[in-house]
Amino acid sequence: LEQWRARAHAACQKGYAHLWVDGKKPVAMAMLSRPTKEGVALTSVYTPKPLRGRGYGSAVSAYLTQKALSAGKTFCVLYADVTNSTANRIYKTIGFKEVYAS
Repeated sequence: LEQWRARAHAACQKGYAHLWVDGKKPVAMAMLSRPTKEGVALTSVYTPKPLRGRGYGSAVSAYLTQKALSAGKTFCVLYADVTNSTANRIYKTIGFKEVYAS
């Protein structure tokens, strides 16, 4: 467990990961990874099951996407499970467009 906490802390300090906090409690997380000159990928979006449905995952996803675009990236991509209708609806709501579904 300590190894994973250390990794999460390092990822947050480097700006790759972001914890969404409500009060003083982390409620969701997401990461930016695979940066290129023009773009970046939104990955590892996660909200613990008891906290889902409150908009935390949506908020952290929208925040990190906007952060990447405001920092000069021209696009942000993500890979989503096509069978997860909730996640796909959220991603479309915050501006992602489906470009390929297998």
